[in-house]
Amino acid sequence: MKPQTRVFSTFDGFRTDVPAPALVVDPPLLTLDMRGGETAYTQYTIKNAGMVSMFDLELTPADDNPAVKIELPFTKLPELRAGQTVVVPVKITLQHASCEPTHIKNGGKYACLAGTVVEIDGSDVRVLAGNTCPKSTGGASGPGGGSSASYDYIGPLESIASLNKDVVMDLGCGMTCLEGTSTGCNPCQICQGGVCVPNPAMDGQSCGKAANICQKMVCRAGSCETEDNSAETNNRVANGELSILDCPNRRSNGVDPIPNGCGTPEAPPLNPTPVECAPEIDFTSDCNQHDTWYQTCNSDPQAKDSADRGLQSLMKVRCNDVAHDNACFNQCTNIADLWYSGLKFLGYIPPKTPLLEAVSSKGAFGEGQNQACTCCP
Repeated sequence: MKPQTRVFSTFDGFRTDVPAPALVVDPPLLTLDMRGGETAYTQYTIKNAGMVSMFDLELTPADDNPAVKIELPFTKLPELRAGQTVVVPVKITLQHASCEPTHIKNGGKYACLAGTVVEIDGSDVRVLAGNTCPKSTGGASGPGGGSSASYDYIGPLESIASLNKDVVMDLGCGMTCLEGTSTGCNPCQICQGGVCVPNPAMDGQSCGKAANICQKMVCRAGSCETEDNSAETNNRVANGELSILDCPNRRSNGVDPIPNGCGTPEAPPLNPTPVECAPEIDFTSDCNQHDTWYQTCNSDPQAKDSADRGLQSLMKVRCNDVAHDNACFNQCTNIADLWYSGLKFLGYIPPKTPLLEAVSSKGAFGEGQNQACTCCP
């Protein structure tokens, strides 16, 4: 078939370049739970996410795997207009079990104003059929009308209008970017005359998320630059907008720990939770050690649990003094376990959490780290 061309006109001159179509299939992967000799029915959609029509579309099931047969009710579309979506029913027959791969190729053409016909190979729909394929959820009619096939997305689908990547794109007709937008450019640039140039409106604006909380990504003269953000981040921690526990690289600020016997600064207990059967057992020094661990800057994700388990162990060592009395020994170790459980579920609550403030000692671990650490050194 001879490629179909379209004629466009403008009021103030002749343009040789126009935005290209963008063929998007959804989903890009069909996973079907099937056994040998079974037939399943499913579907996918094909959409033109671009700004002009595409013509002479061809939908071509692959014939590279004799174990899988794909049948479509139609294999050609004369036109797919900008923004138009078409549902494509699919019949799949599996010859024998296992996990058999195949695909459906989607492509078409469009015409530049200068008369050039451009062919576009759209995204293939990949198919996995069999009873050993990776499982996923979704729906399609399988053998006997059951729901056995499913959609499994490899990654996010992006239309041409939402692409914002620092790569050169071929948008057809010699274009590498979409005029007047950042499509085909990095977020700090804009397309002018088919070329990416710095966008002054983006200068100083955020262009992404930095890998480190103490940094930020900012547009500078068309480039996305990494800049220090320590002062702003430290201020946000000081104002309570961020928790010190959000700072994975926090460092000691040189402030020494101030143990208070596992109590609160307002009322530190002299001997928290004494053992009734052995009041001479004193856990105060163990609690002071626990306070010291909490108030020593430590960015290890396991730091809090290590401190809590350390306190539990220290308390149980003291219980050895009454090991000769089984009942008293059990009472003592139960107290140690009770302290560990209480700290595990209440000692990590962020400061100033409504309703839980009283029972959580205002997030003892967070407060200790806040006292001992600087978020961004």
